[in-house]
Amino acid sequence: MWYINEYLQLDYITKLQLLLIDGIPLANKKECNGLKTIFKLYDFYVEMSRPERYTTIRNICITEDSSILDNYLDDIDIDSIL
Repeated sequence: MWYINEYLQLDYITKLQLLLIDGIPLANKKECNGLKTIFKLYDFYVEMSRPERYTTIRNICITEDSSILDNYLDDIDIDSIL
Protein backbone atom coordinates (compact mmCIF):
# COMPACT_ATOMS: atom_id res chain seq x y z
CA MET A 1 0.00 0.00 0.00
CA TRP A 2 1.17 3.51 -0.82
CA TYR A 3 0.23 6.68 1.03
CA ILE A 4 -0.57 9.79 -0.97
CA ASN A 5 2.65 11.60 0.04
CA GLU A 6 4.75 8.64 -1.10
CA TYR A 7 2.78 8.33 -4.33
CA LEU A 8 3.21 12.02 -5.13
CA GLN A 9 6.99 11.63 -4.96
CA LEU A 10 7.08 8.84 -7.56
CA ASP A 11 8.01 9.51 -11.17
CA TYR A 12 5.18 9.84 -13.70
CA ILE A 13 5.63 6.38 -15.28
CA THR A 14 5.61 4.61 -11.91
CA LYS A 15 2.48 6.52 -10.89
CA LEU A 16 0.72 5.37 -14.04
CA GLN A 17 1.87 1.78 -13.63
CA LEU A 18 0.57 1.60 -10.06
CA LEU A 19 -2.67 3.27 -11.12
CA LEU A 20 -3.28 0.74 -13.88
CA ILE A 21 -2.31 -2.26 -11.70
CA ASP A 22 -3.89 -1.38 -8.34
CA GLY A 23 -6.40 1.35 -9.19
CA ILE A 24 -10.12 0.62 -9.21
CA PRO A 25 -11.85 2.52 -12.03
CA LEU A 26 -15.03 4.04 -10.63
CA ALA A 27 -16.46 6.05 -13.50
CA ASN A 28 -15.80 7.73 -16.85
CA LYS A 29 -16.99 11.14 -17.90
CA LYS A 30 -17.01 12.43 -21.46
CA GLU A 31 -16.00 16.00 -22.02
CA CYS A 32 -15.90 18.06 -25.18
CA ASN A 33 -12.16 17.51 -25.54
CA GLY A 34 -11.76 13.97 -24.20
CA LEU A 35 -12.49 11.51 -21.45
CA LYS A 36 -11.85 11.59 -17.71
CA THR A 37 -11.67 8.48 -15.54
CA ILE A 38 -11.74 8.52 -11.74
CA PHE A 39 -9.92 5.75 -9.88
CA LYS A 40 -9.82 4.71 -6.24
CA LEU A 41 -6.16 3.98 -5.45
CA TYR A 42 -5.35 2.84 -1.91
CA ASP A 43 -6.82 5.59 0.33
CA PHE A 44 -6.99 8.38 -2.27
CA TYR A 45 -8.40 9.18 -5.72
CA VAL A 46 -6.72 9.70 -9.06
CA GLU A 47 -8.43 11.41 -11.99
CA MET A 48 -6.91 10.72 -15.39
CA SER A 49 -7.64 12.83 -18.49
CA ARG A 50 -7.02 11.71 -22.05
CA PRO A 51 -8.28 12.32 -25.58
CA GLU A 52 -11.24 10.03 -26.25
CA ARG A 53 -9.76 8.25 -29.27
CA TYR A 54 -6.17 8.01 -28.08
CA THR A 55 -4.35 6.30 -25.24
CA THR A 56 -2.11 9.28 -24.54
CA ILE A 57 -2.66 10.56 -21.02
CA ARG A 58 -2.97 14.32 -20.76
CA ASN A 59 -3.08 14.80 -17.03
CA ILE A 60 -3.58 13.10 -13.69
CA CYS A 61 -4.98 14.73 -10.57
CA ILE A 62 -4.32 13.10 -7.19
CA THR A 63 -6.40 13.92 -4.09
CA GLU A 64 -7.73 12.56 -0.82
CA ASP A 65 -10.77 14.83 -1.10
CA SER A 66 -13.79 12.70 -1.89
CA SER A 67 -15.63 15.75 -3.24
CA ILE A 68 -13.89 14.98 -6.56
CA LEU A 69 -16.49 12.23 -6.89
CA ASP A 70 -19.30 14.79 -7.08
CA ASN A 71 -18.71 15.23 -10.81
CA TYR A 72 -19.15 11.48 -11.33
CA LEU A 73 -22.03 10.61 -9.00
CA ASP A 74 -24.40 9.65 -11.78
CA ASP A 75 -21.79 7.35 -13.36
CA ILE A 76 -20.26 5.54 -10.35
CA ASP A 77 -21.01 1.83 -9.94
CA ILE A 78 -21.27 1.52 -6.16
CA ASP A 79 -20.90 -2.29 -6.32
CA SER A 80 -17.34 -1.92 -7.67
CA ILE A 81 -16.33 -0.02 -4.53
CA LEU A 82 -17.76 -2.45 -1.97
